[in-house]
Amino acid sequence: MSGTKSCNTSLDEDHQAQIERERRLRAELERQQREAEAEKQRLAELQKALDRLKQDWQSALDEIKADGDALLPEDREHLTQQAQELPAKLGQVKTLEQLPSHRQTFDTWKQDWQKAQARKRRFDAEQARQAEREKQQFELNELRRRLTELGEADAQKFAPDQFTQTETALSEVATAWETEADTITEALQSATALVDDLVNQVVTARTEWQKQQAQAQIALTELQGLYQGMQADSTLQRWQPQALSQVSDYVKQAETAMEEERFTAVADYLSQAQAIEQEAVTKANEAQLKADKRDYITDCMAQQLEAMGFRIVHRQPEYPNRPASATILSGETPAGKRVSASIPTEGEVLYDVDGYEKRTVATVQGGMAKTCEDAHQMLLEFHQGLAEIYGVKMGEVQWKGKVPLDQLAERQQLPRSDTQDRSNYR
Repeated sequence: MSGTKSCNTSLDEDHQAQIERERRLRAELERQQREAEAEKQRLAELQKALDRLKQDWQSALDEIKADGDALLPEDREHLTQQAQELPAKLGQVKTLEQLPSHRQTFDTWKQDWQKAQARKRRFDAEQARQAEREKQQFELNELRRRLTELGEADAQKFAPDQFTQTETALSEVATAWETEADTITEALQSATALVDDLVNQVVTARTEWQKQQAQAQIALTELQGLYQGMQADSTLQRWQPQALSQVSDYVKQAETAMEEERFTAVADYLSQAQAIEQEAVTKANEAQLKADKRDYITDCMAQQLEAMGFRIVHRQPEYPNRPASATILSGETPAGKRVSASIPTEGEVLYDVDGYEKRTVATVQGGMAKTCEDAHQMLLEFHQGLAEIYGVKMGEVQWKGKVPLDQLAERQQLPRSDTQDRSNYR
């Protein structure tokens, strides 16, 4: 017999608590997996940054050793000692946040190195040339050298107006030197002040730029780690694929922002991705808990049917590609009686029953009602077993056209299968 039936269902406190404990345990494992992937990404980025910094220091130290005459003895000894102390300091670096201070230390050391080289060049020039004119020429060249060391690209990037003004002043010094004008000393002093101001402006601006870049790189690394963690979470992949797609887009946009030096935008992408991840994890866990409940009820129903003499002939999702799909469960007896159930993640469970005798009997009002006592009794026993053994509480079976028992002239029976009615429960 086919018919639509319905009933309500709920879990007892012990089984509900057990399912929730299992979900919390799995959610904790999934959280640990996400954090592990994010930590792995951060450590990899930290190691790369450390290697770059170590290489810069080693290159500078090798250059000092290779060209010892470029420095005065005391400068060479002092700078070499500072450079040799770096490995021990870098060995204490554990996070990306600690790197900028060491990078700034290196930049300061490099400026000291350049200044030390300048001192040596100036010393050599003073020794080699006693004439004032040669000294003036050297000072002019030194200013130009400082600009070269500063980097024309950085100067134009961080202080374009000051760079143009300084270039003009140096041209005026060169003209004064060639013409042996009396203004050479004043022009040199003015140009030196301009170069000093330019260097200070560029170094300050570049330091701030490097700080923002470092902060943005940290944010990008966290964003990439967050995405890797989400990818490793099978529950998120199952229930929230759109969230992974959104975060993937944010990673690409953040990487583009880094290339375009829009550093503040990277933190914005990270913040948005974190909000998406938090919401997605909550929704995925809620959905998975409902699916776990559906699967538990389905397992209990299958075992109870087998205990009542049914053989399970069908069990699969109604829509295989949808994780929230209802599960279709069917069992039949050797005598050909069949019962099928559709168990959703939430809402009513639907029954179809076949092979049971169905009758039409009179009601006390003089009308007619469809009954199927055997099927009704089977479902009552089925529900009783689910409640007593598995803690699955089933509500009253309902079907289209059901008449209360006290309204029948005879004992109530369920409709036969040729009515195509269905019962449902929650």
